[in-house]
Amino acid sequence: MYPTYSKWTLPNEVYDQATEIMEWRYADNGPEVIGDDCFEMLRACNEDEEGSPFLPKYFKQQTRLEAFPYYGKDDSRTNMLWSVFEYAAEIVSHREDVSESLYCDIREKLDYWKEYGEFPPSKRKKRKLPTGDIAAFRICVEAEIKSLVDQAIKVAKGKGCPMRLQSSVQNDLQLKISWSEGRSSSWGGTRNGKPYISLAVADIKLGKTQYTFNEYSHIAQLKEIGSCKGSREVYLASLIAHELAHVAQHYSKITKDYGDFTEMDAQGKASICMPKILKVSHGSGWQEIYRYLRFNWVNKLPTYRNC
Repeated sequence: MYPTYSKWTLPNEVYDQATEIMEWRYADNGPEVIGDDCFEMLRACNEDEEGSPFLPKYFKQQTRLEAFPYYGKDDSRTNMLWSVFEYAAEIVSHREDVSESLYCDIREKLDYWKEYGEFPPSKRKKRKLPTGDIAAFRICVEAEIKSLVDQAIKVAKGKGCPMRLQSSVQNDLQLKISWSEGRSSSWGGTRNGKPYISLAVADIKLGKTQYTFNEYSHIAQLKEIGSCKGSREVYLASLIAHELAHVAQHYSKITKDYGDFTEMDAQGKASICMPKILKVSHGSGWQEIYRYLRFNWVNKLPTYRNC
């Protein structure tokens, strides 16, 4: 399928970061994993080269990010590009000059592009403050979330956790809860050197008793860390465990404590460099941390069920 093109509307920093990721994956895995056409597209755009068969003839320096290719909704090249740019967005989000709202906007635009083949225009709606029963309901839910976060941290500090959280996380963790209907992505990691979690909970509704927690497709079918269903408690605990695993993953870059993932340098000493297994956002390192939280906490909740 010959690609269609749409105007790039995301920050250029995300594009540049994605190029670095592609070059790293290409060097490690070769074209059979990455795909020559996608790699050439990114490299040509980044270096402002002309003549690539995968680019429009009018592609020039001033328009290098205005013709982003789309190969179709279910095409493997579309899925690969989406995963690379999602990872690039997460890396960029840890910069102090990138706000949480900007990161969420980037994620939502990428999801829209994956579905429809173009980037949507930015739209901001006026926020309506809840009243009456809804306001009281949200206060109760937020109290429940804070209690569940405390439970999750306690589990993550256990001796068996592949990367035990330090005691300071309990006091230093910054927690934000968003009820915005226009936001679907939660986030976990660090901000300004502190552990940070931002939860999107617009799906939590007054009167709703059963929920399904959908995981990313590459782990959705795994028994211990895949998609699950149950009460509100199960849904929130799954969400918190997912994001807290990211906190442990990214906070290690600050503490230089990599737990069971620690690698040895040439002198046989513990390296202070972040292990490669932890560099991939939803890779095997993160999955091990998440699996520990799910197996030792979430999956033991009374109403928990596998999907």
